Amino acid sequence: MKKCKTHILKIIAFLVIAIGFQLGLSGQTISAPKYPIIPTPQKGIYYDSETHFTDFTIESNDFNTEGELLKSYLTTKGFLHTKDGFLIKFIQKEIPENASDEAYTLRIDEDITITAKTSKGVFYAIQTLKQVFRQGKDYGILPQLSITDWPAFKIRGLMHDTGRNFQSLAQLKEQIEVLARYKYNAFHWHLTDNPAWRLESKIYPELQSDDATLRGKGDFYSQEDFKEIVAFAAARNITVIPEFDIPGHTDAFRKALGFETMRDKKLKPVLLNLFKELLSLTDAKTTPFIHIGTDEVRNSYEHVDNKLILSIMNLLKKHNREVIVWEEGIRIAADTTSIGQLWAQHPLRKGHRFIDSRANYVNHLDPFAGMSRLFFQQPTLQKTGDNNALGGILCVWPDDKVSEQRNILKHNPVYPAIVFYADAIWKGKDKDYPKYWAKLPQVNSQEFAAFANFEDKVIVHRDLFFKGKEFPYVKQTDIQWKVIGPFNHHGDLEWMFPVEDGIKNSYKIGDEVYEWSQNIAGATIHFKHFFGFPALTNKKSGTYYTYTNIYSPEAKTQDFWVGFQGWSRSGGRRGGPFPNQGQWHTTNPKIWVNNKEIDPPKWKQPSLTNNTHEIPFIDEDYFYRAPTKIYLKKGWNKVLLKIPHGGTSWKWMFTCVPVNIDDDGNVNEVPELKFDPALRIYSDYYYDKKEEFETTPDTENEIIFLGNSITDGGNWKELFPSMNTINQGISGDVTDGILNRIEAVTALQPQKVFLLIGTNDLARGKTVSYIVQNIQKIIKTTKEQSPNTIIYLQSVLPVNPNVGKKFSGHKSNGEKILELNEELQKISSDMNVNYINIHKPFSDKKGHLKAQYTYDGLHLSEKGYLLWKKRLKKHIK
Repeated sequence: MKKCKTHILKIIAFLVIAIGFQLGLSGQTISAPKYPIIPTPQKGIYYDSETHFTDFTIESNDFNTEGELLKSYLTTKGFLHTKDGFLIKFIQKEIPENASDEAYTLRIDEDITITAKTSKGVFYAIQTLKQVFRQGKDYGILPQLSITDWPAFKIRGLMHDTGRNFQSLAQLKEQIEVLARYKYNAFHWHLTDNPAWRLESKIYPELQSDDATLRGKGDFYSQEDFKEIVAFAAARNITVIPEFDIPGHTDAFRKALGFETMRDKKLKPVLLNLFKELLSLTDAKTTPFIHIGTDEVRNSYEHVDNKLILSIMNLLKKHNREVIVWEEGIRIAADTTSIGQLWAQHPLRKGHRFIDSRANYVNHLDPFAGMSRLFFQQPTLQKTGDNNALGGILCVWPDDKVSEQRNILKHNPVYPAIVFYADAIWKGKDKDYPKYWAKLPQVNSQEFAAFANFEDKVIVHRDLFFKGKEFPYVKQTDIQWKVIGPFNHHGDLEWMFPVEDGIKNSYKIGDEVYEWSQNIAGATIHFKHFFGFPALTNKKSGTYYTYTNIYSPEAKTQDFWVGFQGWSRSGGRRGGPFPNQGQWHTTNPKIWVNNKEIDPPKWKQPSLTNNTHEIPFIDEDYFYRAPTKIYLKKGWNKVLLKIPHGGTSWKWMFTCVPVNIDDDGNVNEVPELKFDPALRIYSDYYYDKKEEFETTPDTENEIIFLGNSITDGGNWKELFPSMNTINQGISGDVTDGILNRIEAVTALQPQKVFLLIGTNDLARGKTVSYIVQNIQKIIKTTKEQSPNTIIYLQSVLPVNPNVGKKFSGHKSNGEKILELNEELQKISSDMNVNYINIHKPFSDKKGHLKAQYTYDGLHLSEKGYLLWKKRLKKHIK
C-alpha cells in the first residue's frame, strides 16, 4: 500500500485554518483540530479527510538540501524512499500573496506539493508538515489541507544570557531545534556579563581566567564552539546575533584585563581587537547583526566617551554588519543607523529601526498568567512589521546563579513561552491587549474563547513534541475562581476576616459591604501586577480571599501546584525575602481544602533575604519543587485561599492547580477532576445534593418537591406512597440556588413541581422584589424547558418568635413574609400557575408559626408535615 484516503466524511467540508481564532483576524471561533499548526498559518483550509502512506518519493529539483532533510525525517520514522511511493514535490516559484522569501504553500491531497521562492520557505513548509504528521501502526498519516503562509515580521527570536549562567552546546542546540519547529529565525546570544566573558579570545586569554570568572569557572565557548552553534543554527534558517555587552555589565572584562574604569585610555584598542576577533569567526552573510549592548550604564566606572561607541559601530559597519543596541541605552546623536532593541517600557528612537523585547522577559513570567501576556501581546505595537519595525525577541535573563544548567529551563517557562509567542510574532495581531497581560479575559468573552482555542493547540503540541522536556503548563481555562477583597488588614497580615468562618454572599465590615466577584479564570491570578499591568486592584496592600469547588469522582490524594506571590529569577531573587518554615510566604497566605488547612512545604533554604544573587533557587516556586499533596473527598471539594499583601512583598498573586506528573517529569491535566463553573456561594451539602439530582434516573410522572430545608426535611415518599415523588429540597437553599440547579428539575420533564422558596433569602437580607424576580425566572425557565409540567407555587411559611439563635435572621421577618406571599399570589395569577396558601393553616392568631408544628421555630415537626400533606393532597391527586 503506497497511499490511501480514510475517514472521508464530507470532502466539501473544511475548517478555516485560523484555528486558534486570532483576535481581529479573519476566521471563525472553532475548536482546535486534530492536527493543530503553531504558529497559525496566514491562509488555508483543512479538508475533512486524511492521507495514509507507507513509502514515499521526493522530487526536490532545486531544493535538494531540504529534500534530504525531509527524507531523513521520514526514514527515521520507518518509511522507505522508493521510486514510485507517495509523491512529495518541491516547486520553486514566487508566492503571489506575499513577497517574503520565507513564504510557502503546502498542499496535501493525492500527493504533497510544497511551493516556495527560496529554501527558507521550503524549510518552513517542512516544519508545518512535521507538525501535522502522525504515526500509524505501520503507516504514516497526514491531514488533507491547503496552506499559504508567510511571516508577519522579519525577526523572530529568543535571547539567552549565557554571560551570567553558562549553557552547554547540547542544551543550546536543543532549544534552537525548538525555535526552528516554531519558525523562529534568530538566536540572540548574550555572551558577556559581569560574572564572565564566555567567548574565547586568543588575543586576550585572560578573559577566561578563573580569577576573572565569578560563576562557572572554566565554562566558556571556544571559537570552534561558536562556529559550531552558528553553523547549526544556519542549517535551520536561524541567524545567531552575538552580543558583547559594553560598557556596562563588564565586571569580568575589567577584572581580567586590569581596567578600573571604562574611561581608561588603553581600553579602546582592546575592545576594537575583541570585536575584530568576533568578526573573523563568521561572515557577514551568515551573521549580519552584532549586538553591542550599551544598557544600564549606572556606575561611574562604566561611563565611556561616546566616541568609543562610535568607533566600534564604524568598525562593524565597515565589515557590513548591522549594529544593534539596547533601548534604553547610550544614545549618540551621530548614530543614525543602529537598530534599537526595546526593553521594559522604553520608547523607540525616532527614525531608527527596532526590535521589540518589551514585556516579554521570560525570567519574570510565571508559567500561566505569563502565557496570556505573550498571546495577547502585539509585537512592535503593529499588526505586521515594516522597514522600521523588524520584529520581536523573547529574552531569558536568569540573573541569579543556577546550581546546574538545566535549571535555566526548569526555573523559567522557556518552552511554553516559545510556543505561545510564536503566533504573535509569525501570524501577527490586529490589536494589542495590555489589559490581558496579567490576567485572562472575562469568561465567555470572544477574547477568552480565542485564548482557550489556542491553549487546546498548545496542549496537543506539549504532548507530541515536548516529552522529557521542561514544559510547566496545563490547561487553565476550565479553572474558575470567585474573589473577594481586598479587606483592610491595617498592617496586620494575619488579620482574620469573616470569610474564614464560612462562605456567604456578602460580608459587612464597618460601613463597607464586600461581595464576591464574577468568575475569574486561570491557574494563576494576579491581584496587583508587579509591573503595573492591569489586574484586579490598585491598592497597595490588603487581604484577598478566593475560592472554587472541585469535583472528584473518588476519594484520592492529588498532586497540586500551589504557590503564593511568585518569584522572578532575576535581580537578587525578586519576590523575596524567603519565608520561614511553616509559612507559604512572608505575607502569611493560607489554603484550606474542605476546611482543613494545607501545610506549606518543608523549605530547603528558609529565611533568605532579598539580595542573594549567588544562592541558587531550589524549591522556591511551585513548578520546580515537589507538588503539594492534597486529600480530596469523593464529590465536591471546597478550596479556599487567603492572600494578604504588604510589608516587603513585591508580588500579589497565587497559583493553585491540580497536576499529574509522570516519572519523567512530564506534566499533564487531571481530566477526572471538574471545576464548578457556576461557583455560587453555597454549602458543600448543596453541591453534593446538586450532583445527586443531576444523576437522578429519568422515570415517568415524577412529582418534584423543590425548595430549601423545609422541603428537604419531608419524607415525601412516605407521605405520598402511591406517587412517584422526588425530594429536590436542599437545606439552606435560596432562589439563586434553585435557578442554578433548575435544569436538574426540567431534565426529568416532571408531571408536577411543588415550589417553596424564599425564607432564607429574607434572612440573608434580600428584598422582596429580588425574591419575586428570581421566582418569576424559576417559573419561566421551568415552562420553557418543561412545558407540560404543572407548577404549584406555595406561600412562604411563618416563623415562630421563639426561633433559636442559630436561625435568628428569620425572627423579625413576619411582615416581610406576608408582603412576599401577597406578591407570590399575584405572580401566580399573572403567570398562570397554581398558588397554594400554606401560610394560613400554619399561623396562630399573631401570624406566627404554631408551636405544635415546629421543633425549633423554623423547621417542621412530624405533625407539621402531616398538616402540609393534608393541604397538598387534593393537588397531588
